Amino acid sequence: MAFLYLTSTAYPLAAFRTGYLVDLFYPKDPISLFSNLIASLRASPFTSSLFSTVLHVYEPASEQSFFVNSTLLAQRIEELDKFPIFVRLGSPIEVFQQIPDRLDHVLDSLRALLHPSNAGIPLSYTLPADIPTDVAVALAGVLLDYAVAYMPVPSQEHVLSGVPLDFYESTLTWPQGEGREHPWFIMKFSCPAHLTEDYPALTPTKIMICIQMMFQNRLSVLGDRTVQVNVEHTTKTLAHVAF
Repeated sequence: MAFLYLTSTAYPLAAFRTGYLVDLFYPKDPISLFSNLIASLRASPFTSSLFSTVLHVYEPASEQSFFVNSTLLAQRIEELDKFPIFVRLGSPIEVFQQIPDRLDHVLDSLRALLHPSNAGIPLSYTLPADIPTDVAVALAGVLLDYAVAYMPVPSQEHVLSGVPLDFYESTLTWPQGEGREHPWFIMKFSCPAHLTEDYPALTPTKIMICIQMMFQNRLSVLGDRTVQVNVEHTTKTLAHVAF
């Protein structure tokens, strides 16, 4: 099952996804399982080119695993002054004007890991065990290519309940005749709708253009100009929002 799951993510990892959350199953020893799996895929002549830059990133506090494209992650970290925009889910909800210091400290460890002077990309990397929940959630937003990354406040976990949210869903579509009849889901994230009043960068038009350009540029680098990136925007109010 692990092999089928990981190989099914090969195209998005190699082409345009910085990270991919493993959420369909939870192995007892994810570090060992995914390290051995990636090692096998790197060694195979059939998959080595796809997985040479892929590693497993483990967040121990939440026991979450991510498959990460190290090349795109390094690029993403260097461009964090653009996106994502970090939003603190307190009362009131606030937008950070720069990368939060506690998150930047964690990113420093990833910068060091991905530095060109290192001998190679490890099979697996475990994040510090003492990462606070709000930092872990924001980091997940970075890894998953969200244009908006939340930093929840533990004492105010229901702050988004009943709040209108702008949702953004990204998919890929292929030209007719290439054997893919349905769009390929990439990701979905949200942003409190009222923030657009004070932060023009969070307007739906700006967010949609940002996402579309990011993924389309990545596909163009790979020489694939046939795949179309689609971004759909909707506004919904939910009774409960989980992180």
